[in-house]
Amino acid sequence: MINKEIELIGVDLDGTLLTDEKTLCPGAEETLKRAKDKGIHIVPITGRPFQGVPECVKALESVDYFICSNGACIIDAKTKEGVYNFSMSNEKSREAVLRRRMLYRAGNPRFLYRLFPRLAYRRISSFNPRCN
Repeated sequence: MINKEIELIGVDLDGTLLTDEKTLCPGAEETLKRAKDKGIHIVPITGRPFQGVPECVKALESVDYFICSNGACIIDAKTKEGVYNFSMSNEKSREAVLRRRMLYRAGNPRFLYRLFPRLAYRRISSFNPRCN
């Protein structure tokens, strides 16, 4: 029985919603429809870009949104338009990787904090085992 307090179900694709052959698992569509009928939002979540989401998942009528690209993008399932996008340009990505390499090679274990100052600061040893 579905708990009425549940408002959203986030479901992974590979090995959860999809079989190894990239088809829907038996009973998945009906289960998601039953949840949707109870007012629960259905949101497939994947590390893939939206273009990489299989058509059988995009065609599910019970889906409200897709969370793609490891959370960097949210797509409205009905309009197929972006609701949220926090992706880096290729140039910014390359710059971040180069800065990280330079700081790491220089022996500075605080590279994550310097690259991403908004990142919650934790013990450096949890990010870099060389630093104790």
